[in-house]
Amino acid sequence: MGKIYVDGQAKQELNADVVTIILTFETNNKNSTTALYDATEQCERFLGQLKEAGFDLSKVHLSNDDVEKNKYSDDYDYDACRSIALKMPFDIKRYNGLLDMIRQSRYDVRVDTEYCASNIDEARENLLREAMICSRRKAEKIAEAMKQKVVGCEKVNVDREYGDDDNGDIDYLESVIPPGCAFKHSNEIGSPTIEVEATAHVIWIVE
Repeated sequence: MGKIYVDGQAKQELNADVVTIILTFETNNKNSTTALYDATEQCERFLGQLKEAGFDLSKVHLSNDDVEKNKYSDDYDYDACRSIALKMPFDIKRYNGLLDMIRQSRYDVRVDTEYCASNIDEARENLLREAMICSRRKAEKIAEAMKQKVVGCEKVNVDREYGDDDNGDIDYLESVIPPGCAFKHSNEIGSPTIEVEATAHVIWIVE
């Protein structure tokens, strides 16, 4: 009786169907308080637009407030920002609509996005099974070459790629944001893809 240590891998590409949009309203001023006020005021105007459209503002989450001294500018002493996060099902037309709203209001805002797939947990479990199968097949080939066979499994360690899979409480912004009209060509593109991987490190028993 002996042991074989064999890795098995599996991977899959998923289409992202959930997007978290982080909007950072940025300003600068010689006075730190004024800089922060200006950033907050921009954010307030944007939130007012969402509220007027009927969106529940309790579904918007504060991401960051920050004021710091600007070491590189002679004109402004302080940079300030306020960031908010909105989570929504991925829809390129509605996402472009959000950008359109920002453009028309001339906000000084940085837009960051994070994508995930709502079925990522299921995909991870399937990939783990595939990785185990992959490892066993490799072990069986090695055992066969040694005129032995795999009779059991002693230990399994698993590596899995973890992303943002918190898909609860998704806010349906598409009910209040019209499709973007200024980005007609990009309205036709698909969602980003997410690569999910699993590796099984297995000790197989052979005899």
